[in-house]
Amino acid sequence: MPNSKPKKQWRTRPARHNPGPVDYRFETMDLTAHDSVPGWQTSGLAEVERDHMVGLLGHDDFAPDAEQIAVTLTNRASVHKHVILARDPRAGDRPASVLGAARLNMPSRDNTHMSWASVTVRAEHQRRGIGTALWGAAWSTTRDAGRTTMIMESAHLPGTHPEPDHRLHPAAGTGYLDDRDGATRFARAMGLRLMQVERQSTQMLPIPREQLHRLREGARPAVGPDYEVLQWTGVTPHELVPDYLRLLTAMSTDAPMGGLDYHEEVWDERRLQEAERAEERAGRQSLTAAARHRPSGRLVGYTQIQLDRYKPHMAHQENTVVLRAHRGHRLGLLLKIANVEQLQRLAPQVRRVHTWNAAENEHMLAVNTALGYRLTSLWGAWQYQLAPVGGA
Repeated sequence: MPNSKPKKQWRTRPARHNPGPVDYRFETMDLTAHDSVPGWQTSGLAEVERDHMVGLLGHDDFAPDAEQIAVTLTNRASVHKHVILARDPRAGDRPASVLGAARLNMPSRDNTHMSWASVTVRAEHQRRGIGTALWGAAWSTTRDAGRTTMIMESAHLPGTHPEPDHRLHPAAGTGYLDDRDGATRFARAMGLRLMQVERQSTQMLPIPREQLHRLREGARPAVGPDYEVLQWTGVTPHELVPDYLRLLTAMSTDAPMGGLDYHEEVWDERRLQEAERAEERAGRQSLTAAARHRPSGRLVGYTQIQLDRYKPHMAHQENTVVLRAHRGHRLGLLLKIANVEQLQRLAPQVRRVHTWNAAENEHMLAVNTALGYRLTSLWGAWQYQLAPVGGA
């Protein structure tokens, strides 16, 4: 089993709210030395991320298993990846020694000005300065790579309804977060700016056939005779790839992005093949429904649900997009009905489906509500602008 070649820095930080200092060191994982078999570092990273999600939301549906992380870290076809671990030097080379982690994904084909960042710390070691130090390490790595934008997400339970003075609104779009929430306070303390609020919703399965039938019949007059639904699982059929690539590129800019400094993704056949192979290796399978415009023969919209071999009880509702010229025909609803029917037929063990929508995306939120999705968490999209290298 390969080991990393860590860059080590010894740190001693005073405790914040917790008694006594904590000793730890940074190790930057050498991802070129890792294969798809998880070692102790990858297992420790998985434990930290699971602990983080359970502490925030009470479940681990959004925390990948160690096997998935190991495979994901080997996929660097269109992204540079960095993982920085904060370790207890007294605990030896074992998963429990990992106290926290920072992950960075830096696109290499487009959006090469930015990095996606995450910082997670085990619950019992929070408020000791580890998260702050990890953020600083992530910031330095981003700066050294010549990137000028960092984007980070935060998860929040939606139960609180703070008074107006404690509502933190994004720079663009709608919604708000409680400015007293721990994740909100951390992000603001690190200098990040809230750019968008997303609503994470969950759909409980199974949905009665009669309910789906009523929804389809209600949409049928708007759909009309000019559109038909095509469906497939896994790899995109070769004859549909050109149209599907056009939809993927549209999806990267058509979804509301708030004030995030994120630009169009350019998809080609090689990129699609790499992405589909990576998902298969990570134990994920996609169910896709696409709308074809009969007069032109072209695909004009699609939706996708992703199954997870490591969490067979749940699935993720991924992208849904309809090209602008074909909107107003309720194609989004029609596609989602067809795909959830496919899901219930092929994977009856799935009991819940999760999805995310920008708070300002009222149309898709209405579609999801009609399908039975209910709000279960809020997510903040935060941004930090670095000065250009050599700048002021």
